[in-house]
Amino acid sequence: MSVRFIDMALKVGDKTELEIIDNGTDGEGIAKYEGMAVFVPFVLPGETVRAEITLLKKNFARAKVIKLLKSSPLRQEPPCPLFRKCGGCDYQHIKYEAQLEIKRAEVKNCLKKYAGLDVEVGEVVPSKEVLHYRNKVQLPIALFGGKIRAGFFKEKSHDFIPIEDCLLQGEWAKSFIAAFVEYANESKLTAYDERTQKGLLRHLVLRKIGDSVNAVVVINGKSLPNRDNLIQKFKALSIPFNLFYSINTKNTNVILGETPVCFYGSELAQTEILGVKTNVSPASFMQVNDSVRDLLYQYAADAIKEKGCDIVFDVFSGVGILSNILAKVADKVYGIEIVKDAVDNANEMARSNGNLDKITNICGDAAVVLPKLVSEIFQSRNGVLNTKPAANLENNCDINLKDKSDNGCDTIIAAKNKLNDNGANSTVDIKTVSDETNKHNDIKSDKKFNNVEEKNEYNKASSKDSLNSFDTNSNLNTLSLDKPKSDSNLNALNKPYSDDFIYQSASSGVYKKEKSLYNQNATNCAVVLDPPRKGCDESVLNAILTAKPQTVVYISCNPATLARDLKILSTEYKIDSVTPFDMFPQCAHVETVVLMSRV
Repeated sequence: MSVRFIDMALKVGDKTELEIIDNGTDGEGIAKYEGMAVFVPFVLPGETVRAEITLLKKNFARAKVIKLLKSSPLRQEPPCPLFRKCGGCDYQHIKYEAQLEIKRAEVKNCLKKYAGLDVEVGEVVPSKEVLHYRNKVQLPIALFGGKIRAGFFKEKSHDFIPIEDCLLQGEWAKSFIAAFVEYANESKLTAYDERTQKGLLRHLVLRKIGDSVNAVVVINGKSLPNRDNLIQKFKALSIPFNLFYSINTKNTNVILGETPVCFYGSELAQTEILGVKTNVSPASFMQVNDSVRDLLYQYAADAIKEKGCDIVFDVFSGVGILSNILAKVADKVYGIEIVKDAVDNANEMARSNGNLDKITNICGDAAVVLPKLVSEIFQSRNGVLNTKPAANLENNCDINLKDKSDNGCDTIIAAKNKLNDNGANSTVDIKTVSDETNKHNDIKSDKKFNNVEEKNEYNKASSKDSLNSFDTNSNLNTLSLDKPKSDSNLNALNKPYSDDFIYQSASSGVYKKEKSLYNQNATNCAVVLDPPRKGCDESVLNAILTAKPQTVVYISCNPATLARDLKILSTEYKIDSVTPFDMFPQCAHVETVVLMSRV
């Protein structure tokens, strides 16, 4: 077929009449020319167009509409004057009800095409708002018409399109954009030029969190001049805000550079999501549509509750919002996330929501962490846990902390080692081991260090003896040997690997070895997956197949990679339901939640 196409001497720039017969996965229409697929953006099935060929490959072509010859009844007038120019929207020309059906069909087609799964796909859960729904916008800054402007790049290009407003963003964004542009021009600042890699201002990133706005100015330099002027302009908007700058001097498409520095307001924005107190930094991931996010998270939590899952692995857990929601319906949640700032936020969120005893956050690559968890925890198909506690103690072993406030983590561990020696049905008074560990305890020491490295080496050496009873010493990396002991720090001893104790409230002075992951049958575990668009690494999927949790909840923003991953998981799991959520009205993207049960 490709030979016929080439023989016909069709070339870029040729004009032809095309009938649109289907929708593509990126929101474009699909026509056929002599059997070859031609992708045409901003058209609908049933429409006929005169189009110009813009790209020609062996197996497909792309074209742009010159004239609409026959219109679909599903077509509407786009509300935004920049539609088809900035590339931010795909579906503004389509009535909203039709957008939902197109997205449902896309999910169904992807599952069948890429995974061979002919399953029922539920109706798309609609968004409450179809415009002004986004809580975040990232705007490149450029010199345009002799002035600093904020805008967007055209799709698949770096052609700058200036904007004053975007109908997808919350209405609050327009005033912040205008105030920033006014500040930049009054201050005679320069805009970054990708060709020369010179100029100060690169991006303005705005995110609405609850009632306040996080604003980050990304700069190609060491500082942001005339900050007070920007602060005053934002204050005049009468909307609470936090203001940051982030240094990015690299020749890269990555927007944020170094950790954003707060120079006005708070480093963490506060809000509440489904009853979870939430503190979020500028670098943390959050869903862009608040109302649909809440519907989706509640749907996932309800599924876990209905299945009666007591242990949940929240993979790609971000700042821990979903982990804390899941902690309401499960006994134990393990959050796995690779971004350190997000994990820091997640730990703080667990603390502020009183979930330190129920949530353990692990910073690492899910492809590495989840298989490690699985290999150390699970043994057989029915979920009996494999890893034996290093202490080999029974449930009724206690540590009597008669004077807990004067003792550090190393003292606690030494006491546990005493329990190891004494065996079951024993207790250990902390005071009997305190003197043995004080010489290693940097909390009480007046020792001075020349640098951080020397201090770390000291702590490492001083804690070596007290840690050697554990199988995986590296997993005790959050032990705080140089901070006063408190209830919250003791809770940090709750580890997912070889640490066989779960410490409860310090108020009683007695820390009991609770019935934990190492001595109970994990007969009803669940894995919740919320990966980026590229989907899951195969090692993550294999870890799930090895672990054989009873339930898998897969939250996806890409139907194609979802289908690819479900093809693997469906070898041992049946699909209970597929429910799309419209997180992105006016755009081709769709969020999907798949509930799966072990066969």
